[in-house]
Amino acid sequence: CSFRCVTHIRMSVLKNATFLRHPIGRSLFYIFLGTISFSQANIPSFIAGGYVVFIGIAWAIVGVFLEKRLESVFRGFDDEEMLIQIYREHENEQGMLDEK
Repeated sequence: CSFRCVTHIRMSVLKNATFLRHPIGRSLFYIFLGTISFSQANIPSFIAGGYVVFIGIAWAIVGVFLEKRLESVFRGFDDEEMLIQIYREHENEQGMLDEK
């Protein structure tokens, strides 16, 4: 599968599972996957499930700090039109940000 195929699959997942775009939604999904792995009742599943739950908890903590930091950055911008213009300069055809 080429890079375009992978990008298309990623965009489809993000379109249909929008909770994965947000750190808290993604962390809850990781925790959910880890608890499913716990239910398999064997040592490798416990280890893998514990690792995934740990990643989910860590991602939740990072997500909370990121949201607080982004809120403080956005409070520094008074002109909403300027923000919309900057966003439109950097968004791609799927509405996501590209590096330019």
